[in-house]
Amino acid sequence: MFGDQIRTTMGEQATLADALTGIPSAARLAELGMNEKSVSVFDFVPRYLRLTEAETTWLKTHDERGHRPYVEKV
Repeated sequence: MFGDQIRTTMGEQATLADALTGIPSAARLAELGMNEKSVSVFDFVPRYLRLTEAETTWLKTHDERGHRPYVEKV
């Protein structure tokens, strides 16, 4: 089991959660957010880690020097 490997490597420093802790829970999420400052959903801006498929395809046939890019960077 992976937990045994962690305990062998980390010894007393290892603290592992039980299996139920890893199951997503709306109640737990609400509990974690209870003391957080509220934010507007309109201020949310996603930060993508890679280009979309459409942008990748576009860039194969277009360079960005002579025109506006396919996807606007904000």
